[in-house]
Amino acid sequence: MSDRTWDLSSTTMPISTYSIRLVLIPLPVVALLAAFATDVAYWLTRDPLWPQVSLWMVAAGLVTGPTAGAVGLIDFLTVDGARPAIAGWVHIMGMGTVLLVSLASFFLRSAGPAEAILPWGLILSAVTTVLLAVGAWYGGLLAYRRALSAVRAGGE
Repeated sequence: MSDRTWDLSSTTMPISTYSIRLVLIPLPVVALLAAFATDVAYWLTRDPLWPQVSLWMVAAGLVTGPTAGAVGLIDFLTVDGARPAIAGWVHIMGMGTVLLVSLASFFLRSAGPAEAILPWGLILSAVTTVLLAVGAWYGGLLAYRRALSAVRAGGE
């Protein structure tokens, strides 16, 4: 076991050696990416299971996303170096837009999941996926290039 320590001064909400944000982020991201995958699966197979799974994945993203977003917003507002960075603004605005597009997708799907997928549900899932990719890229720039995440002491 390593005796290295971590410098948590760059996050306002740590759990052990990790930022809470880094623990919460995968939940909505995976759920919303799974919604896109299940939309594509429905498009290719027309199996009635996939629209139901897509609806639940979008719902899961909407339940977990605001929690991850709230913690990220706290870090954005309190960690030095986040607000002046363009990457921070692109990330925060992009992820907020992801939640809004996902909310529209959820309401569209809730009336009739199978009918909603083609074409608009699939289009909204694709837009969400692109926005997640852009937002994750800029979030990664913040976390790793600007060291706004939990980093090892001594620069390792």
